[in-house]
Amino acid sequence: MQPPSETATGDPLRALSERTGRSWPHVEECASAAKRRRGEIAEQLTTQKLIPADCAWVTYGSLARDEYTQGSDIDWTLLVDGAADPQHLNTVQAISTTLGQFGKAPGRTGVFGGLVSSHDLIHRIGGDADTNQNTTRRMLLLLELLESREVPGSSGVRERVLRNILRRYLEEDHGYHEIHGYEIRVPRFLLNDIVRFWRTMAVDFAAKRRERAGEGWAIRNVKLRLSRKLIFVAGLAMCLTCELRPPPSLLAASGTSKDFYDALQEVLLAFANRPPLDTLVEFASHFGADAVASELVDQYDLFLGMLADSETRRNLEQMTLEQAVTDPTFNRAREIGTRFQGALTKLFFATDEELTRATQRYGVF
Repeated sequence: MQPPSETATGDPLRALSERTGRSWPHVEECASAAKRRRGEIAEQLTTQKLIPADCAWVTYGSLARDEYTQGSDIDWTLLVDGAADPQHLNTVQAISTTLGQFGKAPGRTGVFGGLVSSHDLIHRIGGDADTNQNTTRRMLLLLELLESREVPGSSGVRERVLRNILRRYLEEDHGYHEIHGYEIRVPRFLLNDIVRFWRTMAVDFAAKRRERAGEGWAIRNVKLRLSRKLIFVAGLAMCLTCELRPPPSLLAASGTSKDFYDALQEVLLAFANRPPLDTLVEFASHFGADAVASELVDQYDLFLGMLADSETRRNLEQMTLEQAVTDPTFNRAREIGTRFQGALTKLFFATDEELTRATQRYGVF
């Protein structure tokens, strides 16, 4: 598999649709809605000149993943890559006021809707200083851009911060790569953090159920089984690609430390600029798994259709664990999640022997 910048199709979902004759209306509608909403927000922020030169307004979640519905939160942060400035707080408050006209404010966890320093994202990876909030912001900046996007025409702050985050991950693998003569291998430090983030999301799901006395349990359960899982799987695919389907640029740089890290950084950066569903579909296609990819998108399309229906979404948001057990709406969502998991299992463990071995080695042990 080649990274997005070096592929011929440029649109994995459309290419899959043309090859298989399938269509996914909810995926298309949500993507169009996300692009439209991001454009409206960007126009307002740009017109009001709210974003300082050393900052980027970065959105996360469904709005950035091209999965936006009318019930979606507007998750965002002001990413600061410069000196501390008291004015930054005023900027955040002004942005919050402006965004009030566009949709729901970020959730109550405090992860979004405020200031984020690039220093914490880059330097606090692992250890006691790497809080759940910091890990979440860093991982979603990397994977959900795969998910995060900044206002068009901004100063390139997001890309600069992403490059430095990736450099941290890659240079921490220096001994691992050096021992193997800078051969192309899975970026271990990065993959370990992606796995850690996925497990943290799963553990936090249980913690939130207890803290909130079951409030919102059903909608969080459905998202954990589909959109949250998709983020992790796309990150896993990104890392496995480096070893299993390296692009020509990475093959040419193998064997020399500086060239190798520069090339690997570019490959990973390319992945950090596309939605996770695109990454997963293209990953599957390069192992000849169009049927599995279609099944994955089929289920994801049904999932987005449920979220796009205001009554269905409201029911899931208000449903408790006790109600969900016998509720037909939740059981339908649960079945979608089960089929999505089944297709993922088939992709990684029953499609290609090389992929199965790599998944067992890097994803399990």
